[in-house]
Amino acid sequence: MKSGFLTKTIAGRRIEHIPCPHPGVPIDVNAPAVGVMHTIEGSLGSGLSVFQQHFAPHFALDGRRIVQMVPLGMIACALENRPGGVETNRVVRAQIEVSGKSSEKPWLPDPQTADALADLMATLKLTADIPLTRPFAEKMPPKPWASANFVRRRSGKWGRTAGWFGHVEVPENAHWDPGNLQWGKLLTRARKIAAQAGTVQASQNGRVAKEPKPIPDWYWVWLNWHLGAGKFKRFGPHDMKHRPEFPYGGAGQDPMPAWAWRKAAAYSAARHGAHP
Repeated sequence: MKSGFLTKTIAGRRIEHIPCPHPGVPIDVNAPAVGVMHTIEGSLGSGLSVFQQHFAPHFALDGRRIVQMVPLGMIACALENRPGGVETNRVVRAQIEVSGKSSEKPWLPDPQTADALADLMATLKLTADIPLTRPFAEKMPPKPWASANFVRRRSGKWGRTAGWFGHVEVPENAHWDPGNLQWGKLLTRARKIAAQAGTVQASQNGRVAKEPKPIPDWYWVWLNWHLGAGKFKRFGPHDMKHRPEFPYGGAGQDPMPAWAWRKAAAYSAARHGAHP
């Protein structure tokens, strides 16, 4: 497992750093690799205003930003942990707060946020060894969920099973976020991102995805959008509100090919290099 702050996701999204208060205590790396999902119940900005005071998770995000507040390997504090009870924060490798509100009906965040979330989960599979699996079925049991006696909190799986839990499933807690989240769709997307990243990382000796010849027209539109150039200059780099449709990188799509990111990096470096 990696420790510290991450700089980008495996699909190339930038991860901002806003260090927030935390106990400075290491997690228990001998416990099963677990991640916990929360919802902010508001915007990313409203969440950050709280996390900079207390209750900070490792990450918070929306469709435009991914922010890391607590380094991997250290305890985050978005869960309740009662004295003398089971360990909660201590055994979680990554806690994520997602902008938006939970729902009792099946739901997903907006497409841009869901895509960023899946990307981060795929990244945490590679960096924190959290498997892209769930210890529970998709369908939620009967309510009430906002209770320390909720059946999933008493299932015995916490601390014994790796994978992703919702706050609603963690013992000693009574919050019910992220509610009836459609985990299956989210995990399927994350697995695709992780699989492509694994293929690229495993490729050696030039056996990487080659850029097509000729370069497809959509690439130049994407490059201008990504850099905030051309007709996208007034919106700034990769503004999700003005993102055109591309064959890659959107919700439910395969991630942007590695060749596209390599070519964009080379173009950007050349554009900002020294000129005679």
